[in-house]
Amino acid sequence: MEFRDIEYIRAIVRFNCVSKAAEALAITQPALSGYIKKLEHRLGAPVFDRVGKKMVLTRLGELIVSEGENILFQRHQLENSVHDMILNDRGRLRIGMPLLRGISLLPATLPEFRKQFPHVEIIPFEEDASQLEKLVLAGDVDFAVFNCPIDNNTMEYVLIKQEEI
Repeated sequence: MEFRDIEYIRAIVRFNCVSKAAEALAITQPALSGYIKKLEHRLGAPVFDRVGKKMVLTRLGELIVSEGENILFQRHQLENSVHDMILNDRGRLRIGMPLLRGISLLPATLPEFRKQFPHVEIIPFEEDASQLEKLVLAGDVDFAVFNCPIDNNTMEYVLIKQEEI
């Protein structure tokens, strides 16, 4: 298997739609559909069950996604370690935040961050809290800003600020 196999399957699962997954992957929908068919042929078993227009993971697909998450996370960790070692104060930081929260957070914090770390690329992700949790656990973002409480006891969190409504 290749990293791309896992990434493509994950994208379809994440967006629950082949065309949206293809758009996020910057490929065409027919190319993604064809890739999945070739992958299933290569594996000799289906990764997805097609139910109408829906694509539902088979047990094999679930295995590929769950084990693939670990593989992609380890790849991400290795890439970060290599970047840190080579570039010292350079790199990228992928930050997740709730929808619309970035409008107030980024302008207030980015200028000061850029002064202290001018060579760090910031990649913001705006998603709802449940999607952010998945992105953090999958290693797709380095950290996320959540509205508490977080129900997942596998995540470490720090209270930044308490707001009154």
